[in-house]
Amino acid sequence: MSAANVLPRVREQLGDVWRIRESEGEVVVTSNGKPIALITPTSESSLEDDLRAVRRARAVAALELLQMASAKSGADQLTDEDIDEESLTGRRARNGA
Repeated sequence: MSAANVLPRVREQLGDVWRIRESEGEVVVTSNGKPIALITPTSESSLEDDLRAVRRARAVAALELLQMASAKSGADQLTDEDIDEESLTGRRARNGA
């Protein structure tokens, strides 16, 4: 299928997406039924703040996952000395010592 054949359909679908976004506020884009993107309102004046907020939210979510994994594995109970020993062991293995 050529780009010339696809472009009119894409433009038509994007128009639908914009109309939905205007009425609903946000649009979840899916591929094979799985979410792949989120289209959310922004403006020229708020773009940088919006991007910062999304990135911050992703970082917080990643940190929460790490904390849950740490608690599940018991790593959250390690002492400072245990952590130092783990670090030293890793360095020795990496350096071949």
